Formats: sequence, C-alpha cells, structure tokens
Amino acid sequence: MPNVSTRTQTADRPRIVILCIDIGKTRCRRLSSRLLNELSSRAEVQLIDDPAQVHNIVTQVPKPQAVLLADGALTRDENWACWTAFLFWMRRGGRCIFMTGWPRLIEGDDNLRVLFSRAGLNWQQCHEMLYLLSAMDTSATGREGSTIRPATNVRAKCLRDVGSHDRLLVPNTGVNGHSDQDESPVVMTKIQDGRLGYVGFTEWDTNFYVTIVIRICGFR
Repeated sequence: MPNVSTRTQTADRPRIVILCIDIGKTRCRRLSSRLLNELSSRAEVQLIDDPAQVHNIVTQVPKPQAVLLADGALTRDENWACWTAFLFWMRRGGRCIFMTGWPRLIEGDDNLRVLFSRAGLNWQQCHEMLYLLSAMDTSATGREGSTIRPATNVRAKCLRDVGSHDRLLVPNTGVNGHSDQDESPVVMTKIQDGRLGYVGFTEWDTNFYVTIVIRICGFR
C-alpha cells in the first residue's frame, strides 16, 4: 500500500493533493497504486474526497505543488464553486491536472466543454481511440529540455482545439487514419501565473501513464 500521508508540506518535501470526490479514497488507491507509490517517493500525498475541503487546499501555505483531479465531480452544478476556487488558485500560481479516472467518469462531454470554457479555453473532448504518439516535450510542464518516448499504441481521449504550444503529445498518422494535429491526450496550458493540465489516457496504471503524470506534476 502506498505511503499516502496527511501531513502538511515541509520545506524540503513538496505536497501533492489528489481530489477524488466521486471515486473515493479506496477506489483511487486501488486504481492508482503504482502512481501513488511513485508520487509518494517524491512528495507527501494527500487524498481528499470531500468537496468542502477545497477551500483548505487553495488557501494552504505553502501551496501544494499540484492538485490532481481524479474524476469528473467538478463538472456537476453542485461543485461549480470548487472549480471557481481552483480557477482563482491557478491564476495565482497553482497547478491543477485532470487525470486517472477523469476521461471515463464524467457525465457528458458537454459538461467538460463548459468547465473548460470557464477557464477561457475552447477545448473539447474526443471519442476514445487508439493512437500512435510522437515524443512528449515536457518543457511546458516547467522542466526544460526533456522528452518522453511514448508506448507504440495508447488508448486515450484526446482534447481537440488545443493550441500548438499546449500539446505535449501529438497523434501521428497511422492508427484509424487519424492525424488531427490540433488534438492531444496530454495538455498543459498557462492560466495566468499557474497551469492547467489534462492526461487523457484510459489505461490508468501503466508505466507510461505514471511517467506522464509524474512529469506533468513537475517531477523528473
């Protein structure tokens, strides 16, 4: 079992928060055991399944290195205040990343589109497909001069209408005849002083998936 801590961030050890409102802590641990092990070797990891705790997340000092959003709970009307709080937090330097169960556990693609539009983005989710991918440029994550060579074929829900500087992985021509270069399964964009990321792979606990999430959190 990963060493998932509830301690506050220390001066020499960053903190990662995983928000798992819908899937809950137990299922999040089960689905993401490999990722949690890797994150716990680099940071204090805190799982939160109560939307009422979002205010505490965005007001903590020092701020978490990243907040991972593990499901689609923020697309529901009752949680719009949480998303508004995260938007404010990102504008002041916070980093939020949609990951793990997110691509499959949302209630509808239109809800996702509306959520991104609140951040001033035109991103829309595509159907789940099998992709060939080019190497990942991780400079947009805050780690310069590093690339990741992906697995040959990966299943993902890409985002489309993504700007060229925000696409960390780009589908190649060759699988299902698909070559839309404004799409990406791994996205990172700036929200004023902070960052918003998306990891759309649907095979949750593979080495490749874990490596991507580790990098997009800002770790090597």
